[in-house]
Amino acid sequence: MQEKSPAFQFYPQDYLADPNVAEMTLEEQGAYIRLICYAWIAGSIPADPERCARLVGNGCSISVATNVQRAFNERSTDPQRLLHKRVEKERQKQAIRREQTSSAGKKSAAQRNASRDLTTRSNKRSTNVQRNVNPSSSSSDEDVFVSNSESQVVQFEDFWSICPRKTAKGSARKAWAKAIKTTSPQTIVDGMKVYAKTTIGTDPQYIAHPATWLNAERWSDETTTQTKKPRLPDYNTPSGKAELEKMFLDGLHS
Repeated sequence: MQEKSPAFQFYPQDYLADPNVAEMTLEEQGAYIRLICYAWIAGSIPADPERCARLVGNGCSISVATNVQRAFNERSTDPQRLLHKRVEKERQKQAIRREQTSSAGKKSAAQRNASRDLTTRSNKRSTNVQRNVNPSSSSSDEDVFVSNSESQVVQFEDFWSICPRKTAKGSARKAWAKAIKTTSPQTIVDGMKVYAKTTIGTDPQYIAHPATWLNAERWSDETTTQTKKPRLPDYNTPSGKAELEKMFLDGLHS
């Protein structure tokens, strides 16, 4: 059963440029719009002017209905019904769009299912190979795996707790999993502790995100071991002003 759309596109420029519309009175145009709507809903309108007038309602005269019917065409399969060419054209365009959307959706679903099946088969092959290589594996191996996973979670939470800027935890967790493949967790944690100390009093926008810090391997930066640069004296105070002037003169003579 063909799906019926509750609406269709209306093109004002095409409507006003239609010669049939140009010859209609405002009353006839109102009747015309109503009959177009009925044609969209029912697929056609009666060829009998009197029935069309009753369909329009609001005291529409038979002469008005007769004049408006000139913008419609007789249906080849039923001379007692009239079609509207533009309405049928829009109906066909919508049917084509629905079919294209449906086909695209089915194709996308098929691709997802194929990808899922491929992944499942690949995982099964990997499991079978592992069993063949180490047939003596038992539930104890699974216990070790679970234990290692839990340990990594705890280590990451320790790392996260000392980060001076706690932003994008999900991204940080992924970066952490990548980093501990080449560097010990304790080395990374120690590096973050040093970095956190250097950020005390720093505007948060200038503090690196945990994920950015991890991806850049900042735990190995020499700058993380340096102490924070001393602040310049306050020029607004007498002592600060004198100290700044002394620093300036020492710089000139050095």
